[in-house]
Amino acid sequence: MPLIEEIQRSLGTSYTVERELGGGGMSRVFLAHDTRLHRAVVVKILSSELSAALSNERFEREIQLAAALQHPHIVPVLSAGDAGGMPYYVMPFIEGESLRSRLSAGPVPLSLGLSILRDVLRALEFAHQHGVVHRDIKPENVLLSGGSAVVSDFGIAKAISAARESTEIALTREGISLGTPAYMSPEQAVGEPVDHRADIYSWGVVAYEILCSRHPFADKVSTGQMIAAHVAEAPPPLGKVAPHVPPHVCAIVMQCLAKDREQRPDSALRLLDSLAIATTPGAGVSLFPPKARRFMPVVAVGIAAVAIAFAVTRSRSEPPLTGPRSVAVLPFDVVGGDTADTYFAEGMADELTTVLSKLPTLRVASRSAAFSLARSGKRSAREVGTTLGVQTVLEGSVQRAGERLRVRAQLVNVADGLTVWSDTYERSAKDVFAMQDDIARAIARAFGPVASVSADSTIGATGTSNVDAYDLYLRARYLLERRGKGVSLAVDYFQQAIGRDSAFAKAYAGLADALELMPYFSPVPARQVEARALAAATRGLELDPSLAEAYVAIAMAHQHAYRWAEADAAYRKALSVEPSFVPALYQYGRFLLGQARTTEGLVMLQKARRIDPLSPTTSVWLSYGLAVSGDVRGAIAEGKRVRALDSTLFTVQVVPSEGVLNTGDTASARAMLGHVGSAELSPGFSGIEAYVRWAIGDRDGARGIIRQLEALPADRWMVATAKALAYASSDTARALAAMEDALRKREIPASWTPLSDRLYDPLRNSPRFAVVLRGYGLDEKTFRGKPR
Repeated sequence: MPLIEEIQRSLGTSYTVERELGGGGMSRVFLAHDTRLHRAVVVKILSSELSAALSNERFEREIQLAAALQHPHIVPVLSAGDAGGMPYYVMPFIEGESLRSRLSAGPVPLSLGLSILRDVLRALEFAHQHGVVHRDIKPENVLLSGGSAVVSDFGIAKAISAARESTEIALTREGISLGTPAYMSPEQAVGEPVDHRADIYSWGVVAYEILCSRHPFADKVSTGQMIAAHVAEAPPPLGKVAPHVPPHVCAIVMQCLAKDREQRPDSALRLLDSLAIATTPGAGVSLFPPKARRFMPVVAVGIAAVAIAFAVTRSRSEPPLTGPRSVAVLPFDVVGGDTADTYFAEGMADELTTVLSKLPTLRVASRSAAFSLARSGKRSAREVGTTLGVQTVLEGSVQRAGERLRVRAQLVNVADGLTVWSDTYERSAKDVFAMQDDIARAIARAFGPVASVSADSTIGATGTSNVDAYDLYLRARYLLERRGKGVSLAVDYFQQAIGRDSAFAKAYAGLADALELMPYFSPVPARQVEARALAAATRGLELDPSLAEAYVAIAMAHQHAYRWAEADAAYRKALSVEPSFVPALYQYGRFLLGQARTTEGLVMLQKARRIDPLSPTTSVWLSYGLAVSGDVRGAIAEGKRVRALDSTLFTVQVVPSEGVLNTGDTASARAMLGHVGSAELSPGFSGIEAYVRWAIGDRDGARGIIRQLEALPADRWMVATAKALAYASSDTARALAAMEDALRKREIPASWTPLSDRLYDPLRNSPRFAVVLRGYGLDEKTFRGKPR
């Protein structure tokens, strides 16, 4: 069978393979179309020679580490599998060109080259922090798109190495190597164990090539000569072959090329700091006066509060706004050729939103709504303002070099598109927290005396005076909001933030929130995180009793332990502290649906929808709730709407479809159904998908998912619940047995799909179902009768 047909057979209906794009010695690359999410993807299949030396099962397990990396400058791994004995993995198709292609087109301008190199370092920094070494940094694995650089194939070399080590076959055939000889560190070349400094060396080779348009060992014509040069030869000094490059940049690159790894920079983060004072092209000096002292990295990226923390160096008075006052805050742009980490810009807008929301009489659009518009490209003031129904939009830009920061902020009137107020701020970054109120008052004055703040106001408080802790907190929030495997990574960052500042209340609340979300997005049982989550939430509230997020985490801990009354009280407490806190509203709405209190749940979800019309999670459960209440038309409309908002969420794939299915509208359920992916990623959502597929007549698709679930370890968290969901309409005996198993393992099916859901109707009259209900502490009469 031709390879492209074998790949198509293995991928099934989820992807349509279109054509081969090419490849190298280790893989062949195909372009495919994701039929569920309507996007282009790349399928990389390992060569037959390489595949023969690998354990496919071990390769797939190891590649899960790469799939866990979620970062703006890392191309994610979407899935992996086996096609005719050859492992493959799937990644998004990145529109643009490779760095190799750009180098082939001619010299790269210095400003662009430095920007690319910084983006690669950001990717390396993130991966190294999570224990992943790339091992094959080269221009072919750096992709340029939308003014930014992203790195592909993270962790692939490690997966191949681990899979090889699990077999008795050595990769000795010529042409098969773990790493590319032209970019291989000396320790890789001689077969020694490698660590993150191998990537630092490879980055140095790439940097050398970008900055002077030639490889440091361009005269070596054979693989043997190239490897020998990496081990024993010094490349020509970069300053001599590229005199236009600033001397300190040349010194950095040459240090990265040290043969002894101990002599290289010890981290990608340190390299980023060193490059922060790089000279811009055409200018004799750096953007701001350079400092000899090393710039604290977290200040550079942890300035979410920057726009509300600088002393004003130039201001322009404008007449205050009159009438109702409302504003939306967008993430600030970063200018000057340096594409900053996404969490940097988002953290800035987050802090501004928090600060401005505390001004009396000022209505501030929800953070996620404004962010959703920003991500969709709707950045003009009129588009944002019209969609969110606000008078004004606050936007701006940040430029940084060394310890100097320059911020331009402007408030735009939606009605006419004119600037109401603008200022430029410049200052050293080290005093960001102490100066928050200065610019907060400047922004407030634009809204008139009613919105002004007192001289001793601390409305701009971030919750910590430690910039290291705040930077870690920003990283954690960024990952947590993207759910998936980012939840587990967020836990680690929140803990690090607390380690830097043990009185950081927001970090404790965030940690509690992340811990209670882990049972939905990882194989970690709820009972395993309960004590830690409750302790973190309690400590956060001791430090700041106004943290609604901490009360939500407490509510979820009680909910997952079947303490329904305590959960209800904690949700109510969260809303009494902050009535418009959208996560409290939609989580409480989900809780009420799970208690068969559909009408009350809809009230909460509809309120959340009004406050934040662009929250995908709210719309997912609102669609489900509308279906349960009998509003089929509303459920379908909301389901379509949420797919347009964010088609990548697990919940979007199956929850609205399952809700509509249970109204009897099979055709609409079929049209709304997506695909979760491998059951390994989220057994619970895969179980729901199997149920829906069986009900709409896709029996083969359902059986395929069931086989995946049955292949998972029986003791894995939520597998029993997933099997109960999958078997519900096809095998009641096995479904009941799975439900009993889930109860023994203290899983949380009632928090996943309400036990009042009609998918459980075939089981509802069984005495065994009644026993399960009592085990969960649920009212037997409510859940054995007709769902409300």
